[in-house]
Amino acid sequence: MTNQQKGLEIKVGLFVFIGLIIIAFMAIQFGRVGQGLSEFYLLTVKFPNASGIIKNAEVHLAGAKVGVVAEDPQAVSGQIGYVSVKMKIRSDIKLPVGSYFQIDSSGMMGEKFVEITPADGFKYDSSNPADERKLFDPANPKMVIAPETKLEGYQMPGLSDLTSKGDENMKKLAATLDELKETLQKIQSGVLNDENIGNLKESFASIKTSTDNIAKASSKIDGIVSGAQSAVDSAKETFSEAKQTMTAINGATADVRSVIASSQTVLKAAQSGQGTVPMLLGNREVADNLRAVIANVRKHGLLFYRDSAPASTPVAADARAKPKN
Repeated sequence: MTNQQKGLEIKVGLFVFIGLIIIAFMAIQFGRVGQGLSEFYLLTVKFPNASGIIKNAEVHLAGAKVGVVAEDPQAVSGQIGYVSVKMKIRSDIKLPVGSYFQIDSSGMMGEKFVEITPADGFKYDSSNPADERKLFDPANPKMVIAPETKLEGYQMPGLSDLTSKGDENMKKLAATLDELKETLQKIQSGVLNDENIGNLKESFASIKTSTDNIAKASSKIDGIVSGAQSAVDSAKETFSEAKQTMTAINGATADVRSVIASSQTVLKAAQSGQGTVPMLLGNREVADNLRAVIANVRKHGLLFYRDSAPASTPVAADARAKPKN
């Protein structure tokens, strides 16, 4: 082997070695092995059920990875049904007090992770002055969860939980259907028997007959109402004619009253005035003489007129003419 070939092999070896170093550095930097090179602080969260959470499971804050689970969940001494999960959170991530820790799953395989949801009592953006919530200050220790703090966590319902709840709901639904079936059987045997159905049919037939009778009566009532309306219209016309007649009668009465007043005036004038008529009405002697003349004319006629009728004496006439005191 020549020196030129040996130099070429050395160069190739160095190139491969440098490439392996770069690949290893990238694996350490971006892989889980590189997590030991970052600074973290520990938090212990107690969950009622941490099924599916294993060591190195991811911890997310609002969907972004901020840490990992430090070790497998451990049972809490003296508290059956609770497990504690230690998590390593990046030191540059400050979690506000009151944040929620929940176990959730993602992907088709249902990989479990811990989701941190910030509390609602803080405001993270100062660009909106109208928001009256307290502005979160990461530098304020009272607003930040301190390292080594023990917290309470929650578990989001998974597929198994939903399945168990679905089984419970299906059992309740089956029991409800059984009760409904029993109720329908009781109704069918007790209420919807042949006798009650026959009575119900008779009731419907009676209702139909009553409805038909009401319809017929309604048609008759319509005729009666129309006849009554015609009678009312006729009565209105009769009242109008009667009103006109009464008006005419009132006018005639006024004329009769005028005639009677005129007659009374004439009688008064005849009794108290002067002339032939007042003399005939007021002087008894003249009246007797006129009666005697008429009697002679009837008896003898105008050509053979004679005064044969007895005339009244002046004394008697004067006595009858003068009223007694």
